[in-house]
Amino acid sequence: MLFLILIAIKNPDAVAKLLGVVIAFMSKTMERIINNTLFESKPANFIRMKAVETVTGHIEFSAYRPTVWHEVCELQGVIEPQTMTDDRAAELAAERAAQSIEDAARRAKRNVRQSCKSINADTLLTLTYRENQTSLETTKKHLKEFTRRLYRLWPEFVGVAGFERQKRGAWHVHIATVNIPDSLSRNGIRLRSYHVLRSVWRGVVGNDNGNIDVSRRKRNAQRSPARIASYLSKYITKAFEEGEKHSNRWTKFGAIPKPRRIDLGNWSNMAAALQAAYDLISQTQSVVTTFFSAVSGAFYMAVEPHYQRRLM
Repeated sequence: MLFLILIAIKNPDAVAKLLGVVIAFMSKTMERIINNTLFESKPANFIRMKAVETVTGHIEFSAYRPTVWHEVCELQGVIEPQTMTDDRAAELAAERAAQSIEDAARRAKRNVRQSCKSINADTLLTLTYRENQTSLETTKKHLKEFTRRLYRLWPEFVGVAGFERQKRGAWHVHIATVNIPDSLSRNGIRLRSYHVLRSVWRGVVGNDNGNIDVSRRKRNAQRSPARIASYLSKYITKAFEEGEKHSNRWTKFGAIPKPRRIDLGNWSNMAAALQAAYDLISQTQSVVTTFFSAVSGAFYMAVEPHYQRRLM
């Protein structure tokens, strides 16, 4: 909150009246004072809609009611900011830092989710430790070495990885990937891919220290690429809260195309925006996630293409 003092106004009644106007407005909406002019924010009378489309046919629609600033009145006199106490300055700094982490977590979740959809992820690998590995930096080094060795055996590998801390304190890694071969060749011997992946991970962290769980989409399973993306991205906020300061909580490997961002314009109300979004969905696509807020006039809708489910 910005603390203000009004000076150089000769009429005390005018000061009281002006303060009453400012307090009344600030109790209802957000206000700013710029160059002695009071502005207030109000929700716009329209809905703005955008979409993100991946090369694999996934679409995310999002709509919201923008904030519009209006000039209220000109404040006669000189307005100067009041010097904040050290405690208040520290409090504001902490609030900004917390907001910065929250914003970064939100961006990371979005990037992880959309990256998973861009590769049409169909498998989730979980790399774990038997020992209580509590260093995120060490886990990242192990993951980097694991993927370096994996590329030698599987050059087409692409993946999106997120880090999660277990209750006991140990970190493990979730990797969303696609099209894992049924078998891989190592040392001239063809083996089932799961055994090769586990052997590579154990070669990095120690034979008695690591394991890999493989969760692959099966016939009639509900784990679609969109659901895998949602499953992996949900750990990102938790990782931001528990991770080291300024440390990346996710990473990606291989050539992952960036999604296309589309501005779908302004709409008179939520119903009109929703109808426009549904009109853009083809018969080969289905809605997998929806969120609506009648109060704010916002919604989110995720769409994915129909696909032929792979067999294990």
